[in-house]
Amino acid sequence: MIEDCLQKLGYENFKKEMIDVLTKNEEQDVLTIIVNEGIHPNSPTHNRGEIYVASRGSLDFSSK
Repeated sequence: MIEDCLQKLGYENFKKEMIDVLTKNEEQDVLTIIVNEGIHPNSPTHNRGEIYVASRGSLDFSSK
């Protein structure tokens, strides 16, 4: 599929289109959901857009 696009668009146009697609709205319409906050390491480089913390600490989903 990539080869078809390269042939159709040429290298420079394909490169431009890919950069546009990959950088378009990087932060817009992005939601990062964090679960078990404080238990697992969370690098700020992984937080994009709106940040939602679904849970803090360790959750026990076992049925007793």
